[in-house]
Amino acid sequence: MSLSETDILPGLNASVVAGVGSMNKSEASMTYTNFSYDDLLALNQTMNDNCDKAGTTIMSLGIVGNVFVLWVWQADSSFNPSTFFIKYLATCNLLFQVSSLSGLIDLRVGILAGYLFSVMSAHVTLALAVSRCVAVYRPLRVHLILSRRRVIVVSVVIACWCLLLGGSLVVMSICVVSDIICPRFFGKAVGGVLMLILVFLSYFLPLLLMAACNVALLVKVCRRDVTSSISNDQARASRQRTRRLTLGVVCITTTSLLAYPVNLSVVFTTTLHYPADPLVAATVGCVGNLLLATDASVNVIYYVIFASEFRRLLVLRFTRLWGCCSRR
Repeated sequence: MSLSETDILPGLNASVVAGVGSMNKSEASMTYTNFSYDDLLALNQTMNDNCDKAGTTIMSLGIVGNVFVLWVWQADSSFNPSTFFIKYLATCNLLFQVSSLSGLIDLRVGILAGYLFSVMSAHVTLALAVSRCVAVYRPLRVHLILSRRRVIVVSVVIACWCLLLGGSLVVMSICVVSDIICPRFFGKAVGGVLMLILVFLSYFLPLLLMAACNVALLVKVCRRDVTSSISNDQARASRQRTRRLTLGVVCITTTSLLAYPVNLSVVFTTTLHYPADPLVAATVGCVGNLLLATDASVNVIYYVIFASEFRRLLVLRFTRLWGCCSRR
């Protein structure tokens, strides 16, 4: 990663301004009196290299995890809205990870695909949270409210909406960062405002709604069911499975709520050229990138811990696989 230019790393890796490289030697010596300019360049380069290696490792493991998730959940032939959005989310995360790694070969492809699939991942996570809210608050009407046709229509709408937002984000980020393209069509301030609106619609709006869904789900999970003492064992076990799956969805959305704001804060400070401490910006950028990579990779752990249906399907998959291998 060059220290003398603004790079947007693959897959919404925050465009970390390697600010030390953009400072002249006198500015660097005034800002960091205990370090030489060459030391700062080496420190920044080392930080970025380590971040890239860690992010690539997490993304690679995440690809295996998401393929594994899809393989297990495909064993469920019945339709369930939450399961449908879990598969949809795993597909978006998988495409996001592949596009991020493809950016190591072609940066432009990585940027375009990374923005698109990160936006889709945020919106599908919101759809998953909403489906769980409907399931826990309207359990008797969930299959009527979230019928197969309606869920598929919502999924197509999400894909089209995210394609529009993702493409617009890429175009606007290029316009705002470029000192040549932007002034031809509108002022840089106007471009910055448009960029803020797009980022709000792409990320902050779904994140705010996601946080509201989290609160609603936690209220339902923490509320004591007064009918639990008179329910039979089968009904109580079903209620426990529903509660655990709801907690798993809360963990998924919480991870997204932690990852995206940190990453987007660096996008804002660098894209809009906000004067920030260069080493702090680089550090926050690395943390944001790793959080985003973790957010796309960690869901398989939540499914194993919280989703009893996932564990049942996992045993079923391996049982069938073992049977096929034994017959051979």
